[in-house]
Amino acid sequence: MSLADERGRLDGEVAEMNKALDDAESAQLALKVVQNTLGSARSWNTYDAFFGGGLLADVEEHSRLDQAAREAANADQRMSVLRTELTDLDHTAATSPLISIGNATRFVDFGLATFSPTLRYATGSPRASRMWPTACKWSATSSDN
Repeated sequence: MSLADERGRLDGEVAEMNKALDDAESAQLALKVVQNTLGSARSWNTYDAFFGGGLLADVEEHSRLDQAAREAANADQRMSVLRTELTDLDHTAATSPLISIGNATRFVDFGLATFSPTLRYATGSPRASRMWPTACKWSATSSDN
């Protein structure tokens, strides 16, 4: 192989590596967007769990989870492009997981958010007594029977 041919081959390989690097940066940025959105969903979950956010917090949390799922699909697409570029460079790439939030997960989350206050009130939590005096009164009278 001549020196000119070798240089052309190496220039092509450098171009492929730069394309793969650009694709890796794009995938990394997409994953950071997903991470930020999941952090927002976690914040809504914390608000719901510790401050009694109710239905509004549940809706906002799941809205963020839906948004994160869409963003994860975008990140997965970008990682697929990266895998293709890495394959072109004769490297293998690991597969990326897909984020999926099924109806069962939603049902359990909404259910726990709805019924966990009832469980707290039934145990006589002081915070529960202030927030839901009727529920605590009911649980106190029902336990006397």
